[in-house]
Amino acid sequence: YKFEMEAEKYAPVEDSLDTKAIVGKVLVYYFGDQEIDYGDRIRIKSDLPAPQSARNFFTFDYKEYLYRMGIFRTAFVYEEDFVRYESDEGDPIFKYLIFPIRRHIEYVIRETLKGDVGGFLEGIVLGGGKQLSRETNEHFVNVGVVHVLAVSGLHVGIIAMLFYLLFKTIFHMDRRWSTISVMVVLLIYMMITKMRPSVMRASLMVSIVMSGQVFGRKPRLLNSIGIAALTLLMINPMRFFDVGFQLSFGATFGIVYLYPRLVDMLPQKLTKSKNIFSSLVVQAGLVSICAQLGTFPILTYHFHRFAILSVFANIVVVPTIAFALSLGFLSIFTGIFSMWLANIFSAANWIILTLVIKFVSKFSEIKYASISFPHLGIWFIGLFFAILLFGVNAKRSRRSLYIFLILLVLSPTGYFVYKKFAEKPEMWILFMDVGQGDCVYIKYPNGRTMLIDGGFGKNYEYVIKPFVRAQGKTGVDEMLMTHAHMDHFAAMLPFVNEFDVERFAANFSVSSAVTYNQLLQSVSERVEYSDTI
Repeated sequence: YKFEMEAEKYAPVEDSLDTKAIVGKVLVYYFGDQEIDYGDRIRIKSDLPAPQSARNFFTFDYKEYLYRMGIFRTAFVYEEDFVRYESDEGDPIFKYLIFPIRRHIEYVIRETLKGDVGGFLEGIVLGGGKQLSRETNEHFVNVGVVHVLAVSGLHVGIIAMLFYLLFKTIFHMDRRWSTISVMVVLLIYMMITKMRPSVMRASLMVSIVMSGQVFGRKPRLLNSIGIAALTLLMINPMRFFDVGFQLSFGATFGIVYLYPRLVDMLPQKLTKSKNIFSSLVVQAGLVSICAQLGTFPILTYHFHRFAILSVFANIVVVPTIAFALSLGFLSIFTGIFSMWLANIFSAANWIILTLVIKFVSKFSEIKYASISFPHLGIWFIGLFFAILLFGVNAKRSRRSLYIFLILLVLSPTGYFVYKKFAEKPEMWILFMDVGQGDCVYIKYPNGRTMLIDGGFGKNYEYVIKPFVRAQGKTGVDEMLMTHAHMDHFAAMLPFVNEFDVERFAANFSVSSAVTYNQLLQSVSERVEYSDTI
């Protein structure tokens, strides 16, 4: 497993007394059996290489990701090079409050729910979807509901509501002390979830709004968003480049700013129906649309695709997840004194979360559930938000209406003129870094594409897939396998299964590898033209 270590001293030679004081975090990958607790002192024997940066276009840059968290070195340590010294150092709040609570949450969830369902609940309570299988996580991405796997405003709002009711009804606190107590709970939850940007943003906003109500001040949500963003950036300015930070504030801005303006633009018969159910459905749909509009340019810039079914999926998934979260918190709370009660709540939650996973899986199977976008520059984000902001204010201001119409006409016209006359057709050949083996992507002047080999299977997910998506393609026109070695063809199997391939060609070779036979089977089922060379 891996953990972060605050470095203090470094000896360039083993057992040397000539140590140098150093400052900074090291991400340690430990291959051993010893248990490590927060506050322990350890001594390791290892090189301290810098994290590896991205070696291909449009792939995840692990080095930059760690740099944003203040980690500049890594270490790979085995049992014989690891010595642990127990100590009582470290912040006592984390040692005796935060980490015990987090361990209790993990214990209750893992004891009462297994498999993807348990990983699902653990992810939405503590943050991150790493406990889910890759296939399930991909389904959530395709349908556009992957945001429910990250702790966000929904989670914080439920916690604030539950504890506010608890302090008011059970402990009979007045409004001021209930609000202060909720703010303390949210601070603790922020630390339990490892100070994730979305949790910090939501907690700060809820705290600002609740404190304003205590002092009789009308809350201004846009100001709250600005204060939350400014506070997070003052703590760590590098958060601005974090995708989670951008998506969190983009979605919140979309809901807070766009929602009331869209409501004003629609007929009152639609937004204020006497039928409560239809009114709730319309409002939920508008909230979902606003959140998608606020994140659309960010998603397409970073991930080069957008889930067109996300609005409909969110109307079902988000309220269901809210109910599942409430049951999850009840099982965690009752698990303090009765695992039997915790199992009852978890049994009900298992049904709900299983239905959510199946629903998302079925939606993901719909063809073109998500569409690909070519890589567009930062200018696209600015242009999209400019059109959006002037558009939603067109009814309130004649100037906004004129600017909106001008941008709406000139933007696609300018792009078409550039593509037609300024962009020259050219052929380019890209050799991808896939380690051992080969992978070559060719684009011809007429726009047709070819992929030659693919390297080992792991290269598909981390190298080939993000690059092809960044071209705005649903596949390639031609695929060529040079020979039947695993380091050349293994990544071609998942590519054929997921992307469109018009023509597949391979040299006449034979392999006993199971992957090779699966590849030939997939080619025969999914590729229209195939031949041997």
